[in-house]
Parts: sequence; C-alpha cells; structure tokens
Amino acid sequence: MDRRSLCAAVTLAVLLLAGCVGRDVAEGEVPDGGTGSEDGSAAADAAGQDAGQGCLPGCTPGEMVEMEGGEFWQGCFKTVDTECDYSEDPYHKVTLSPYRIDKYEVTMGEFAKCIDAKVCAHRLDDGDCIVLSGTAFVPGILEDSFREPMRPVVCVDWHQARAYCEWVGKRLPTEAEWEFAARGSAGYKYPWGNSPKVSCELAVIHEPGSGPEELGCGTQGTLPIGSRPGGASPSGVQDMIGNVWEWAADWFDASYYQNSPDTDPKGPATGSVRTVRGGGWSTISTQDLRASNRHGYDPKGANSSIGFRCAASAGE
Repeated sequence: MDRRSLCAAVTLAVLLLAGCVGRDVAEGEVPDGGTGSEDGSAAADAAGQDAGQGCLPGCTPGEMVEMEGGEFWQGCFKTVDTECDYSEDPYHKVTLSPYRIDKYEVTMGEFAKCIDAKVCAHRLDDGDCIVLSGTAFVPGILEDSFREPMRPVVCVDWHQARAYCEWVGKRLPTEAEWEFAARGSAGYKYPWGNSPKVSCELAVIHEPGSGPEELGCGTQGTLPIGSRPGGASPSGVQDMIGNVWEWAADWFDASYYQNSPDTDPKGPATGSVRTVRGGGWSTISTQDLRASNRHGYDPKGANSSIGFRCAASAGE
C-alpha cells in the first residue's frame, strides 16, 4: 500500500482519518443538471427527533428506494465545498444502471432474525468490537442502549454485513451507488443540499464544536433509524450522514478516482481495506460528514460506529 492509501486506511475507533487535498474546480463551474446554489430542495420539512420518539411513523425497516440510475457527479465539488479530501479527486461524471437501496440502515431487530436463522453472526459480545468506555474508544462489549431493535446494527464486520444482505436477497451497495443515493445528481455537499451546515438537527453526530458529552447528539451512541428526517437525501434515503458509518462493497483505494470506470464502477479489484461512508454518531470532524467523503477500514474489524444498508440491482 502506498503512503497516501496508508494515510486514509489507518483507522481507529472513531475513524478520524488523515485528509489530503482535492482537485480545484473551475470558478463558477456547475455540473450538468446541477446547481451551485447554497440551498438544496432535498430536505424534509420536519426537524430532527429526539431519542425517545424513535423511528418516524410509517418507518419500515428493510424498505427500499428505487433509483433510476443515470448520470451523476462523484467526488468533491469545490465550488460549494471547501473541505475536500484528495481521495475525492477528481470530481467526475459517472453513469449508473438502475438499482434499489435501503431507505434506512439495517437495524438490530432485522439482523437478529438472521442470527436466529443461524446464518449471520455479529461481534457485540466478543470483546473485540471498538466501543466507547468513559472518554476512550477501546475493544469491549457493546452497551445495552445500542441493542434496541430499531437502532442500526453495529459491531459487524464487512463479511458479516455482506452475509446479511445476501440472506435477504440483496447485496452491499457499491461506493458509487451509495454516493448517488446520498447526494443525487446535483453534486450536493450534504444529502439535504449545500446548506445548512451539518448539525444534530439533521444528523446523529458529535455536534461540531461541542465536548465529548455531545457524542451522538448527547446520547453517547446511536439513535433509532429515521430519527433525523430533515437530513433525507433527494431520493428520500435517510441517515446517509451520521448515526453509523456504512460499509460499501468496494475495496478502498485513495487514488481510485484517478482511473475509475465512468459506468457502474465497482472499486479496485483487490485491496486491504473496504470502503466506509457517511460518518457516525462519534464523528468529530465535519470533513467526514459530507456526501463525497470516503475512507477505508479493515474488513475484519468491528466498530460501534459502523453499520450498513443493503442494495439490489433493478429486477432483483
């Protein structure tokens, strides 16, 4: 692995990875069909819910959103984003085939059904999942508060996430599919548009500028899926920023965009770390809380900040 890939791959508890610079976009450049405006039309009207309210009325774990596919811009759009990482360079056009993606992150309750079927396994009780203990992240056993049925499943490695998706007749999304579902075709910085800035009203995160007591918006952990409807993406997909980082199918390579295919990219053929996207409840850096941000994590590693959602090709 080269130095740049190592910079992005050496991840610990909260996935605060080293960042590098992105590509400059010409002044005023706007993608085809996109916008350079500061506000997006994607956000739902409702403000975020607190932990006690749980999943939104009508929220259905496992529900999927149809994505028509087509062209979108992948990578960091510097006309609207000053926090670009070099791994998001260059900003480039990608064409995707139609697919479906889970509207919500896979929940503890859903994953438990796969455990009961003796197909899936997790690392909640193994003692080697990275968890918060006091003010430090250390290997340990997951706290009970994370285990409520409507909270996103965590402490599953990449292989365990893939096994679940296959069990329900789906698969992990590719990195490109994940990003298109997160930001749409307009090159938005966040799922809800280019503003307002990320906050606990829109995502389950470590509130920027606050102390450790504000991890998970003051809960010290995850919240039920769909707790921040105002942070929905243009296609209505929930929790693409915050709550938990999400496994993608791809191997991670910080330089992949330099030579990636422009149609249905599936990531490098080989690698040592798998891609994670979206940031989580313990994420402190606002750079990591953007739709174009990308990092790598050990596929055998389990973390209380990492979960996943599934996808499926059209017709599957």
